Amino acid sequence: MPAHGSYDNAWDTPLNFVIDSVDAALGGHTSIVVTGVAAGTYALTQPQYLNPNFVFSGTPNGNLVYVLPAGVGGIWTIFNNTGGFFTLQIAVSGGGAVEVLQGLRSLIVSDGTSVGLADTSAAAQAQANAQAFATAADAVVTTNTENFASAAASAAQSAAIATAANASNLSSGIVANARLPNIGSMPGITIQADPGGTPSGSPGQMFFYY
Repeated sequence: MPAHGSYDNAWDTPLNFVIDSVDAALGGHTSIVVTGVAAGTYALTQPQYLNPNFVFSGTPNGNLVYVLPAGVGGIWTIFNNTGGFFTLQIAVSGGGAVEVLQGLRSLIVSDGTSVGLADTSAAAQAQANAQAFATAADAVVTTNTENFASAAASAAQSAAIATAANASNLSSGIVANARLPNIGSMPGITIQADPGGTPSGSPGQMFFYY
């Protein structure tokens, strides 16, 4: 802020500087190439964080943290266009940090003491939707599993009862609804009317009477 009467016939110097700074703050961008940069923490300079848009590119050699100075507030878009398998975080000196996922652009905000995502509602809603879907899916799977198990147990019980009843009936000579093979088509078996007396036949021959 020039003092009154200063910059006589030289007012363009501070004015142009201010206008350039305003232009940068409203729409400028900072490109930072991280190719080969070692893992570590790096301070952002005033010409860099004056711009509201950051683009990080290249493949670093480790996880990176870029730090805003304490007391500087603002909103920035951060595009993590880096390669490799390392993380990129934006932090504030003496405060926290927020990670910007690779291949994505995030809007972050700092009040000069802490930093975070400027809009967390979308992430919170996505998490809530995922939890609701998981709960519903779990209910469907549980219900279907229980129904299947119940039906299978009921069928097995019915089959066991029928088998037990048939076995009991065989011992008393009654074969009601017995689950037996077609004995008439089996070799060595003869079905005939009861002739009375002792049956006769070759060894191994079986007779069924009606």
